[in-house]
Parts: sequence; C-alpha cells; structure tokens
Amino acid sequence: MSELPGDVAAALHAQAVTLQVATRRRDMVIGGHLNVAGDALDTLRGRARLTLQDLVPMERRDYWPDANLQAGEYFEIPRAEIEDSLGVLGLLDSGADTPLLSPEDLRGRLLFYAVIVGGDPERRVAFVSKSNPARELGRGIWLTPHGDTLTRVETPVFLFEDRVDLIVGPEQVLV
Repeated sequence: MSELPGDVAAALHAQAVTLQVATRRRDMVIGGHLNVAGDALDTLRGRARLTLQDLVPMERRDYWPDANLQAGEYFEIPRAEIEDSLGVLGLLDSGADTPLLSPEDLRGRLLFYAVIVGGDPERRVAFVSKSNPARELGRGIWLTPHGDTLTRVETPVFLFEDRVDLIVGPEQVLV
C-alpha cells in the first residue's frame, strides 16, 4: 500500500473542474476547454476522486524504461525528468486558461482529454485519458432520447473511459 503524493492527494478536495481536449498540429499539442453542465461536472469530479482512491491500495514503483507494471502497481515519475517538447505539460497546466472550444473544433481525431481539478495554477492535477473522447456520428440521421422526445444529434458525442492513463500533478506524474 502506498501513500499518494500530497499535491495529488489534495485533488480529492478540489472543487474547480475543467474538461480539456487536445489535438496534435505539426510539432505541437494544442487544445482548449469545454463548458460542462453541473451534473456532468459532478460526474467528472467523482471519477477523479475514485481514481485517486483506487491508487491507495496499489504499490508505487519508480519508473524505469524497461520496467513492466504488474497488477496493483503504478509508476511515479518526477515531472522534472519529463521532456515536454510537444507542450503537453504546459497545456495541462493551463487548465481553464485555454481557449473555449466550439463543436466545430471537436471534429476529427483528438489526441487526449483531461479532467483537470483545482483552480490554483500551481496546484492543479490533471487526469488524462489518451482515448479519443469524440466519436463523430456517421452520415444519416441519428435520433436520441432527450427527455420524452427524440432529438436529432448534430454535434460530436463524447464517450468517457472509466479509467485514466496519467495523473499529472505539480511535482510528479503517475502512470
């Protein structure tokens, strides 16, 4: 059993939540944030808390390039040791200070999405999933229940994973 790093554990109590998505353009990762309704924000905040709680019984291992994780383990890597030539860490650190994205910005393949908790730029923690969260509906007419009626869907639909790939804190990254 391991103890979560203090700056990551503080995310359990953070109230501010930002949903950020990113894509790769040439040699940089670019992205922005999306407005999220209250009940969806509560779900994202809850998922981040569950992720941290899931780590508590796991064993922390120092990262080594040739190492393989076993069930019940996670890597901890000091941020200072991570090369960020694509700007991913900088983007995650920006949180809600990134541009607000429109539905048109979400067309095509996204690189990752992140649920970023905490309003203080020095203490934000990002829960990153590299799965493509936007699934564009194909051609034709798609109808979905909305309340008691069927509604035409014309914007990208987001599907979220029930796990994250990385937790990026101010001082370390957990894998």
